[in-house]
This record gives sequence, structure tokens and C-alpha cells, in this order.
Amino acid sequence: SLVEMMETESNDKVICGLQLNAVIIANEMIPWVNEEQRRRYAEAILKTFKNPSSKVYQPGAQLLGICLNQIVKEENSQEVLARVKDNLKRMERDRSKTDLLMELLYCIHKGYPMILDSFMSRISESIGKAVRKTKCIYLEMFLARLEILHDHELYRTLENFKIRYLLKQTEYQKLALHIVNKSIDKIQSIDFMKFFEELVHLLSSSHPDAETRTILYEIMINATEKFKDNSQDTHRTMSIILKGFSDPDEHIQNRVLNFLTQNGGLPSSYALRFQQL
Repeated sequence: SLVEMMETESNDKVICGLQLNAVIIANEMIPWVNEEQRRRYAEAILKTFKNPSSKVYQPGAQLLGICLNQIVKEENSQEVLARVKDNLKRMERDRSKTDLLMELLYCIHKGYPMILDSFMSRISESIGKAVRKTKCIYLEMFLARLEILHDHELYRTLENFKIRYLLKQTEYQKLALHIVNKSIDKIQSIDFMKFFEELVHLLSSSHPDAETRTILYEIMINATEKFKDNSQDTHRTMSIILKGFSDPDEHIQNRVLNFLTQNGGLPSSYALRFQQL
């Protein structure tokens, strides 16, 4: 069993065991039959976090995420969840383990994103200090669960880690755009419009690729739908959406056309003419 393997085997065999167990549970073959076995199984995985090798604790954290995704569907799952969170919270209080904590959270959240809910403040605080790949990892985690933040709190957080600056940086641009897009459901119109000029500039002046343009048009479409009661802001977002008709990417043209025709943005006669063109 995994519990016995953790206590007796070499790192190489433990790594193989962790990877095999991840495949087994991902295919809904559960290796425990009662709560005690489930508890011991989770405890065995948590022991990998003390191993100095990332080759052990990373697959351990990935397996834990897959396990938690299964465990929360079962009865009396709170004890295991509390044990995992306590373990991670102790790590959070030790500043020397911040990098390890973030690495573990990233691996766990791939299988169980809600593990991040108790650590969103730490994640958002860390974004501003991080660089390159590490910053991308923190942004990806923030994106995964930003919906738990409320409107003004979310907007302040975006400002604190300088989302507008990230929109201008090629390395972080797409993640920053996805964050803005997902934030639309939570923030107020007045706060969204503070990003508007950066988004327009990005679309018109920096020659973005098709993927980036697609996200930008999605942002404008989602903002138009969310803030439809504000005619001034809707007029501004709609003026950008209409530019999608002249975009070289056919998928963007079709997305804009579908949005406008389905939402009554164009008379049917105009829609027909655009389709013919």
C-alpha cells in the first residue's frame, strides 16, 4: 500500500507509487474502503511534503489534489480537509517555507482548486514580488479562485499587484487578460472602465496575436453584457466590439457577429449582409 511504501521504500519507488496512485484515483478506483484508511492515506501523502526532493513532494501534492477532489464527495470529509489545511497553514506561518508552500499549493490546486481559498491573500501579496515563471504560477493560482473575492476587494487586489502594468508585459499579458475577463462578473462598471484604455491600446497599438485579440474581444463582450444598464460604458465597449468585423481572424469575426445578432445589437438585415460578405 502507499502507506507502507512511504515508510520503507526508496525515493524512486515512492515517486512511481505516487504517480500510479494518481492514475488509479483519477480513474475513480478508490484505494480506501473506510474513513480510517482514508485518513491514513492522506497522512501518508502529507509526509512527502517533508521530503527535500521536489521529485517526491511535487507528485505527492498532485496526488493530494486528486484525492481531495474525491474526498469532498464523500461523507465526513471535513476531518481530512482540516488536517491538510492545518499542515499548509503551519507552513504559511514559517516565512522560510513560502516558496515550498506556493509550490505545493500550485500542485494541489490542479486537482482541487478550492485549496487556494484560505491562501488567496498570501498569493496576491506574492504576485508583486515574484518574477518570470514564478509570477506566472502565482497569477495562474489567483485566476483559478479570484471569484471568492468581492467587488471592491477584488479591484483593490488587482491594483495592488499592478494588473495594468502586467497587461503591457508580453510574458504576463495573457494571464492578466484572463484575470480581467474573469473579474468582470465581480467588479463594478466604474472600476472596469479604469482598465478600458489599457485594453483598447493593447488591441490597437501593440499588434497582438490572434489568441490575445480573442481574449480582448471576449472581455469587451462580457463587459457589454454585464454593464448593459450603463449606456455610456456600453457604447464604449460596443465601439471596440464592432472592430472585430475587420479582424483578420475568421473566428473573431464570427464571435462578434454571433454576439451582436443574438443580443439584438444588429438588425437582421445587416447581420445577413455581414454573413454574405
